[in-house]
Amino acid sequence: MEDLQWVAPTTVEWLSLVVDQVPTTSLCMLVTCQPEFQSLWSSRSYLTQMTLNRLPRTQVAQMVGLLADRVTGGKSFSAEVMRHLVEKTDGIPLFVEEMTKTVLESEILTADEKDAARQHLEEGIAGYTPDQRRAPAFRMGQDPGVACRAYAAWPLWILGYPEQALARVHDALALAHELSHPYSLAFARYMEAIVTQFRRDVLVVHEQAEVAVALATEQGFPHWVALGMSLRGWALAMRGRGEERMVQVRQGITSFRATGAAVLVPYYCTMLAEVCDHLSHPEDGLQALAEAHALMAQHEERW
Repeated sequence: MEDLQWVAPTTVEWLSLVVDQVPTTSLCMLVTCQPEFQSLWSSRSYLTQMTLNRLPRTQVAQMVGLLADRVTGGKSFSAEVMRHLVEKTDGIPLFVEEMTKTVLESEILTADEKDAARQHLEEGIAGYTPDQRRAPAFRMGQDPGVACRAYAAWPLWILGYPEQALARVHDALALAHELSHPYSLAFARYMEAIVTQFRRDVLVVHEQAEVAVALATEQGFPHWVALGMSLRGWALAMRGRGEERMVQVRQGITSFRATGAAVLVPYYCTMLAEVCDHLSHPEDGLQALAEAHALMAQHEERW
């Protein structure tokens, strides 16, 4: 039986009855728990208690490899992905399993499909001409040239072109400034923050998230306020600014969902899980990952 720290009191009572029968029958019982569980049976001479420390990096890599082989039938991760999984899971077996599954599920989108998405956005950029600039921004609420440039950064990042991704989002921000269109500018600021979050550039994420939240608050754009709040909370948590930042990330997700939006929520749940792990709250992190998986199954969104 796993995770005794989460079971109901009645289950603990039942287990006590089973433990009492161990000396009188042929029974091998294995249970696991986290340190906060107060065992009622530690004094029993016929029970052995073992402490499992965090896995060393070599064993984490082996576990990731076995999980990948089981799901893909022999496919292996790149050295960069493997390094990221080893570092971020910090030797915690449950995190190793959940993060590996998340990465494997993200591979459902093939490289051909990612490149097709990039080409589609590049066609949108090519079709956007200077004489179209002003009217669409005010007629549709968001300038299509800014949108295509900013979104093109995502497939570029996924395909392994981080510098090109950053250049595209910088192009989007420059165009938004040129247009002086508040909604497109708030969107471009947010997109720069999320791309730099992909790059783990904590200081730039914090800076851009602050600007995006201020502009979106001033102009009344609740989507970008909420997402910017979560990004700001992530950046501050990574800088060691206290556990209230975990609350800030969670509040941002709640506020974003309150607008009726659902897209991107799984990604922000994984961001929350990372903050929980960074602040030594693994149970909260696992809960965030479980929510992300449920939403992915519901909306078929993959991160």
